[in-house]
Amino acid sequence: MELIFFLIIGLLAGLAANALMGRRSGSILMDLVLGVVGAFVGGWLLRAVGFYPFGFIGSLISAIIGAIIVLWVVGLLPATATAGCVSNLKGNRLSRKQTRNCFSQANFSRSLPAD
Repeated sequence: MELIFFLIIGLLAGLAANALMGRRSGSILMDLVLGVVGAFVGGWLLRAVGFYPFGFIGSLISAIIGAIIVLWVVGLLPATATAGCVSNLKGNRLSRKQTRNCFSQANFSRSLPAD
């Protein structure tokens, strides 16, 4: 039963974090993963500063804070060669033809540093 509540909190936190950050949700599964990772990050971070969330509301707020931090950190990561191809992190969806064209343009060799 605790696992079900944990997954529900993760899903709600992922949906809320995407909404608060002004992003379009990719999928239910990605929202769930974001919320679960956010729950771990938020719980760890809040405990590190001396706050101990408890109950459904406390856990939900902790997970939302963690998911927002995860989204913020992911936004700080440098763009890779595939960032333009797989741009679902920004909520943009590409057609299959656009994705195929993007990967066929040899973007990977241009993004690797020279030896």
